[in-house]
Parts: sequence; structure tokens; C-alpha cells
Amino acid sequence: MRSEDVICLPHRRWTSGSAQVDLSAHDDIIKANKQHRRLIRQYGRAVTVPAFNRADHIVREWREGCNYCTRVEERMHRFHGDGWRVSEDDPTLLASYYPTVVALARLLASPKWTALALDSAGNKAFVAEVRRTVEPRYAWAPVPYWRYVEPLARTLLEEQKTEKTPKPLSSYGASTFQSGGGRVARSLNPASCTKNPQTKRTLYFSRPAPRRSPASEGQRHVGLRMSMGMIAPGRGGACADRSNSTVRSCR
Repeated sequence: MRSEDVICLPHRRWTSGSAQVDLSAHDDIIKANKQHRRLIRQYGRAVTVPAFNRADHIVREWREGCNYCTRVEERMHRFHGDGWRVSEDDPTLLASYYPTVVALARLLASPKWTALALDSAGNKAFVAEVRRTVEPRYAWAPVPYWRYVEPLARTLLEEQKTEKTPKPLSSYGASTFQSGGGRVARSLNPASCTKNPQTKRTLYFSRPAPRRSPASEGQRHVGLRMSMGMIAPGRGGACADRSNSTVRSCR
């Protein structure tokens, strides 16, 4: 499955996951899919797909720690109202992540924005763009706090370190789209919005299995911060309930 094939645009329906979701009242999600397709045309799939995967991991790590989830919360509130609680693979949660992931992928795919992020003079402009398009409360935090570094800063700094020895594109998470790389759901046909139970495909948010990703490393640190009381119960302790694989509102 291609990462952009998650919405049936003619019918305005989310088609990735266990059930379809009506997006008639969610223009931001529709617009995100159109932006996703523009990014692929602009930068090519070889650049956009890895950027999308990295953005997906970053946004999920933010959400799991209830750090930067303003717009995800707003979309889930539109879907469910206050006090929502859903499974990790609930299609409304996937649809709520999607615009934030695409907006961040736009910055990670752009050489201009990644260069500004790592430049002392240009970082302020980068942070302002993140706040404008991705997360209004974002703060750049490249310095470790109890050995934990905020995931967007960590990702960009790690990439900067490996620039002298570039890796093949396949090492940046191509396994995400392999059948063994993550969760699998029944296929949906985006064109007709009909289910095809004979075919299976990996979801766009699946995690790479063979190697430890930056996000999984970050999740370990999120657990460390929770155990040390650095994330308060309720507000950030945490949004993801690992005992029964559910996610709840940060509010």
C-alpha cells in the first residue's frame, strides 16, 4: 500500500484501518492528503516516503507522552467529543494523526527547512514554521534532559551526524511497507470504498520490525520519564494505555 492511499477523495472517506470514516466535516484531513500527493510530485517518492515515516514516528512519540498533541486532540474531539478513549489502531485516531504527520513530513523532506533547523541563525524561523503548520506549542529542545532528547531535534541531529556516511534509502524504513514490518489490516479500495477481504496490506503507520528506530528509542525514554515522575499521571502518564492497547484524551 502506498502511504498516500488512505483517503477516497471522491467520496471523502478515510479508507485505512479496520473501518471507513466519513470525512465530510474534516476538510483539514482531505487537504492533508492533497498536500501529501504534492510532496511526492515535488520531491519524488524516494525522498517523501522516508520523510513521512520519520514524521510518523515523531508525531506518535509526541502523542504518547502527551507533549505536543494539540491538533490531534482537536480532531479527535470533533470525532468523539470530550473524554474519548479508542484503540491504538482506531481509524479515527489514524485520520487525526495524518495531517500533522504530513505537515511535518513537508519540513523533513525540504533541504531548506532541515538546514535552517540545524543553523543557529535559522533555527528560529524553523521553529516558527513548525508552530504555524505542525504544532503551535512546539519548543526546540536539542539538549538531553535525563538522557532524553525531544524527538524532532533528536532525529535532525542524528541525521546531521550521519551525513558524511549516507545510508541507502532502503535503510531509512523501507521495511515499514513490508508485510512483516508492522500491523496488517484488510485492504480497502480507495476508488470505490469497498472492502476486499482476500487481500491484506500494511498500514501507512506500521513500525519497522528488524531494527530499533529513533521512535522506539524515544518511547523507552518516555517510559523512563514516567517512572521518574517527570510526566504527570493524567496529563502525560500517559495517553497510551499499554495494558489494553488503548489511547485516551490528554485533556
